[in-house]
Amino acid sequence: MEKNIGLAFIALSVLTLVLAGISGATGYSMGSNNAKVEIVEVEKLVEVSIPEPFEVEVPSASLFKDLAIEEFMAYIDDEELFECNEYEYDFEEISIARIYDDFSLDFNDDEYTVTFALKLEFDEEDERSCKKVFDVEAFYEEDEDVEFTLI
Repeated sequence: MEKNIGLAFIALSVLTLVLAGISGATGYSMGSNNAKVEIVEVEKLVEVSIPEPFEVEVPSASLFKDLAIEEFMAYIDDEELFECNEYEYDFEEISIARIYDDFSLDFNDDEYTVTFALKLEFDEEDERSCKKVFDVEAFYEEDEDVEFTLI
């Protein structure tokens, strides 16, 4: 009887596996033939933070002119350009009489040029003073000394 119960149990297990395989295969085929694909559009609101506008401070163009004038006066001293109307003056006797409003500032990569005009007054205490206008082009290149050209 134990043999019969063991055989019955084995037969029942095999039958269960066979039925499970058949139902799984039909379930698969039924599921794949009857499957519907549905596309659903979903709208979702997303909060996006936009950075606040900001200002970048750019130096005034007149600051470039002011620097060029200051360096031009040092150039006058270095090159000893102390002569006016065939008279020679000391550097201490030279002053800026007028700086003309018109000037230009041109940028090109890491170089820039400042063009300006100014009037220098050469004045000696016991001599008559002399005034001379200089049209100047100052060329600045990165890591180089300024180059002046009298126009």
